[in-house]
Amino acid sequence: MQAKRIEAFRASLFHFLADPLETGESAYEYFDDGLLVLVDGIVEVAGEAGPLLPTLPPDAAVFATVHPQSVDAFFEAARAARE
Repeated sequence: MQAKRIEAFRASLFHFLADPLETGESAYEYFDDGLLVLVDGIVEVAGEAGPLLPTLPPDAAVFATVHPQSVDAFFEAARAARE
């Protein structure tokens, strides 16, 4: 069995939980010091970096930036899953 690849991106994070037209401000979360954790390329968790960093294995790759291409990929994957 192949080991899981764990990557974490530390940055300010903004993401939607629901449709803002339906739920207003509760539709999104913003983390000034956020962490987006991927396991084998799939989002596992997003939240405040402080509590999440200690949960990562020592060999996890932690990146200090999120590139626009990464964000585009998440939107495309979500859109494809709905279609």
